[in-house]
Amino acid sequence: IPASKLFLVTFGQPRVGNFEYAQSVDRLVPNTWRIVHKFDLVAHVPYCVGLRTCQDFLNHSPYHHGTEVWYPTSMNSTDLYRVCDGKPLDEDAKCSNGHLFYNIDDHLRYFEKHVSDYGIAGCPIDPKISEAIVSHRYRKPARRYRNRPRFLNQTLEDMPELEAIAMITEVAMTRWAKDYVEYVWDWWHRKNSTGGDGGEEEPFRPSW
Repeated sequence: IPASKLFLVTFGQPRVGNFEYAQSVDRLVPNTWRIVHKFDLVAHVPYCVGLRTCQDFLNHSPYHHGTEVWYPTSMNSTDLYRVCDGKPLDEDAKCSNGHLFYNIDDHLRYFEKHVSDYGIAGCPIDPKISEAIVSHRYRKPARRYRNRPRFLNQTLEDMPELEAIAMITEVAMTRWAKDYVEYVWDWWHRKNSTGGDGGEEEPFRPSW
Protein backbone atom coordinates (compact mmCIF):
# COMPACT_ATOMS: atom_id res chain seq x y z
CA ILE A 1 0.00 0.00 0.00
CA PRO A 2 1.49 3.42 -0.90
CA ALA A 3 2.30 5.59 2.10
CA SER A 4 0.06 8.32 0.67
CA LYS A 5 -2.97 6.06 1.21
CA LEU A 6 -2.18 5.27 4.85
CA PHE A 7 -3.69 7.33 7.68
CA LEU A 8 -2.95 6.74 11.34
CA VAL A 9 -5.11 8.64 13.84
CA THR A 10 -4.81 7.96 17.56
CA PHE A 11 -6.62 9.36 20.60
CA GLY A 12 -4.72 10.04 23.82
CA GLN A 13 -1.71 8.01 22.67
CA PRO A 14 1.24 7.61 25.08
CA ARG A 15 4.85 7.83 23.90
CA VAL A 16 5.71 4.40 22.52
CA GLY A 17 9.33 4.74 21.37
CA ASN A 18 12.44 6.90 21.19
CA PHE A 19 13.37 9.60 18.67
CA GLU A 20 14.77 7.13 16.13
CA TYR A 21 11.54 5.12 16.29
CA ALA A 22 9.45 8.29 15.89
CA GLN A 23 11.43 9.29 12.79
CA SER A 24 10.85 5.86 11.27
CA VAL A 25 7.09 6.03 11.83
CA ASP A 26 6.91 9.55 10.37
CA ARG A 27 8.82 8.39 7.30
CA LEU A 28 6.78 5.22 6.71
CA VAL A 29 3.37 6.68 7.62
CA PRO A 30 3.58 10.42 6.91
CA ASN A 31 -0.16 10.99 7.50
CA THR A 32 -0.03 10.37 11.24
CA TRP A 33 -2.12 12.41 13.68
CA ARG A 34 -2.33 12.30 17.47
CA ILE A 35 -5.54 13.80 18.82
CA VAL A 36 -5.13 15.03 22.40
CA HIS A 37 -7.95 16.20 24.65
CA LYS A 38 -6.99 19.15 26.85
CA PHE A 39 -4.61 17.93 29.61
CA ASP A 40 -4.83 14.18 28.96
CA LEU A 41 -2.29 12.52 31.26
CA VAL A 42 -1.76 9.41 29.12
CA ALA A 43 -0.56 11.49 26.17
CA HIS A 44 2.42 12.57 28.28
CA VAL A 45 3.76 9.27 29.57
CA PRO A 46 6.43 8.05 29.79
CA TYR A 47 7.66 11.43 31.00
CA CYS A 48 10.59 13.14 29.35
CA VAL A 49 13.54 15.02 30.81
CA GLY A 50 12.30 17.29 33.58
CA LEU A 51 8.72 16.12 32.97
CA ARG A 52 8.54 18.51 30.02
CA THR A 53 9.04 18.43 26.24
CA CYS A 54 11.16 15.60 24.88
CA GLN A 55 14.36 16.50 23.05
CA ASP A 56 15.37 14.98 19.73
CA PHE A 57 19.06 14.84 20.71
CA LEU A 58 18.32 12.41 23.55
CA ASN A 59 17.68 9.22 21.60
CA HIS A 60 17.27 7.22 24.80
CA SER A 61 14.35 9.42 25.85
CA PRO A 62 10.68 8.70 24.99
CA TYR A 63 9.51 10.65 21.95
CA HIS A 64 6.16 11.03 20.16
CA HIS A 65 5.60 10.31 16.49
CA GLY A 66 2.97 12.06 14.38
CA THR A 67 1.50 15.56 14.48
CA GLU A 68 -0.49 16.50 17.57
CA VAL A 69 -3.99 17.91 17.07
CA TRP A 70 -4.74 19.55 20.40
CA TYR A 71 -8.15 20.48 21.79
CA PRO A 72 -7.27 22.87 24.66
CA THR A 73 -10.85 23.06 26.02
CA SER A 74 -13.65 20.62 25.18
CA MET A 75 -14.25 18.56 22.02
CA ASN A 76 -17.64 19.44 20.57
CA SER A 77 -18.18 20.39 16.93
CA THR A 78 -17.68 24.12 17.54
CA ASP A 79 -14.49 23.94 19.62
CA LEU A 80 -11.23 25.25 18.25
CA TYR A 81 -8.21 23.01 17.98
CA ARG A 82 -4.57 23.49 17.13
CA VAL A 83 -2.46 21.58 14.60
CA CYS A 84 0.86 21.43 16.46
CA ASP A 85 3.62 21.69 13.86
CA GLY A 86 6.04 23.75 15.94
CA LYS A 87 9.35 22.75 17.52
CA PRO A 88 10.52 20.23 18.53
CA LEU A 89 8.90 18.35 15.64
CA ASP A 90 6.07 16.09 16.93
CA GLU A 91 6.68 17.44 20.46
CA ASP A 92 5.51 21.04 19.99
CA ALA A 93 6.31 22.91 23.20
CA LYS A 94 3.46 25.38 22.58
CA CYS A 95 0.71 22.77 22.64
CA SER A 96 -0.23 20.30 25.39
CA ASN A 97 3.47 19.85 26.21
CA GLY A 98 3.51 23.42 27.49
CA HIS A 99 1.53 22.44 30.58
CA LEU A 100 2.96 20.77 33.65
CA PHE A 101 -0.17 19.42 35.33
CA TYR A 102 -2.26 16.74 33.63
CA ASN A 103 -5.24 14.64 34.68
CA ILE A 104 -6.78 11.29 33.79
CA ASP A 105 -10.33 12.67 33.40
CA ASP A 106 -9.47 14.23 30.04
CA HIS A 107 -8.34 10.80 28.82
CA LEU A 108 -11.71 9.23 29.57
CA ARG A 109 -13.79 11.46 27.28
CA TYR A 110 -13.15 12.18 23.61
CA PHE A 111 -15.55 14.00 21.28
CA GLU A 112 -18.20 14.20 24.01
CA LYS A 113 -18.25 10.44 24.51
CA HIS A 114 -17.10 8.40 27.48
CA VAL A 115 -14.62 6.15 25.70
CA SER A 116 -15.23 2.97 27.73
CA ASP A 117 -19.02 3.28 27.65
CA TYR A 118 -18.92 3.98 23.93
CA GLY A 119 -16.87 0.84 23.30
CA ILE A 120 -19.05 -1.34 25.53
CA ALA A 121 -22.10 -0.09 23.61
CA GLY A 122 -20.56 -1.42 20.40
CA CYS A 123 -19.38 1.92 18.97
CA PRO A 124 -22.83 2.88 17.60
CA ILE A 125 -22.77 4.80 14.33
CA ASP A 126 -25.15 7.70 13.84
CA PRO A 127 -26.42 8.68 10.34
CA LYS A 128 -24.00 11.60 9.98
CA ILE A 129 -21.00 9.36 10.58
CA SER A 130 -22.32 6.66 8.26
CA GLU A 131 -22.58 9.28 5.52
CA ALA A 132 -18.97 10.31 6.05
CA ILE A 133 -17.73 6.73 5.85
CA VAL A 134 -19.25 6.05 2.44
CA SER A 135 -18.40 9.48 1.03
CA HIS A 136 -15.32 9.85 -1.16
CA ARG A 137 -15.01 13.61 -0.90
CA TYR A 138 -12.81 13.41 2.19
CA ARG A 139 -9.84 11.68 0.60
CA LYS A 140 -7.53 14.67 0.18
CA PRO A 141 -4.14 14.31 1.93
CA ALA A 142 -4.50 15.85 5.38
CA ARG A 143 -0.73 16.37 5.66
CA ARG A 144 -0.97 19.64 3.74
CA TYR A 145 -2.13 21.34 6.92
CA ARG A 146 1.44 21.08 8.24
CA ASN A 147 2.25 24.26 6.32
CA ARG A 148 -0.68 26.27 7.66
CA PRO A 149 -0.30 28.76 10.53
CA ARG A 150 0.15 26.92 13.82
CA PHE A 151 -3.09 28.15 15.35
CA LEU A 152 -6.11 27.62 13.12
CA ASN A 153 -9.18 29.62 14.06
CA GLN A 154 -11.41 27.01 12.50
CA THR A 155 -13.80 24.35 13.66
CA LEU A 156 -14.26 20.80 12.42
CA GLU A 157 -16.91 21.96 9.93
CA ASP A 158 -14.36 24.27 8.29
CA MET A 159 -11.87 21.44 7.74
CA PRO A 160 -13.82 18.50 6.26
CA GLU A 161 -10.76 16.26 5.90
CA LEU A 162 -9.96 16.31 9.61
CA GLU A 163 -13.68 16.15 10.44
CA ALA A 164 -14.01 12.96 8.44
CA ILE A 165 -10.81 11.48 9.86
CA ALA A 166 -12.02 12.15 13.40
CA MET A 167 -15.48 10.68 12.84
CA ILE A 168 -14.43 7.71 10.74
CA THR A 169 -11.57 6.75 13.03
CA GLU A 170 -13.77 7.04 16.11
CA VAL A 171 -16.27 4.48 14.89
CA ALA A 172 -14.56 2.43 12.21
CA MET A 173 -11.01 1.67 13.33
CA THR A 174 -12.19 -0.87 15.89
CA ARG A 175 -14.00 -2.77 13.15
CA TRP A 176 -11.03 -2.44 10.80
CA ALA A 177 -8.64 -3.77 13.44
CA LYS A 178 -10.93 -6.71 14.19
CA ASP A 179 -11.18 -7.58 10.48
CA TYR A 180 -7.44 -7.27 10.00
CA VAL A 181 -6.62 -9.48 13.00
CA GLU A 182 -8.98 -12.15 11.63
CA TYR A 183 -7.36 -11.81 8.19
CA VAL A 184 -3.84 -12.34 9.61
CA TRP A 185 -5.09 -15.15 11.86
CA ASP A 186 -6.62 -17.01 8.90
CA TRP A 187 -3.40 -16.64 6.91
CA TRP A 188 -1.35 -17.95 9.85
CA HIS A 189 -3.59 -21.02 10.17
CA ARG A 190 -3.34 -21.73 6.43
CA LYS A 191 0.44 -21.44 6.63
CA ASN A 192 0.70 -23.88 9.54
CA SER A 193 -1.80 -26.37 8.11
CA THR A 194 -0.11 -26.52 4.69
CA GLY A 195 3.44 -26.32 5.98
CA GLY A 196 4.14 -23.74 3.32
CA ASP A 197 3.81 -20.02 2.88
CA GLY A 198 0.08 -19.81 3.59
CA GLY A 199 -0.99 -20.21 -0.01
CA GLU A 200 -2.07 -17.50 -2.38
CA GLU A 201 -2.77 -14.37 -0.39
CA GLU A 202 -6.00 -12.49 -1.03
CA PRO A 203 -6.07 -8.71 -0.53
CA PHE A 204 -7.36 -7.49 2.80
CA ARG A 205 -10.93 -6.15 2.55
CA PRO A 206 -12.54 -4.61 5.66
CA SER A 207 -16.14 -5.76 6.16
CA TRP A 208 -17.41 -2.17 6.32
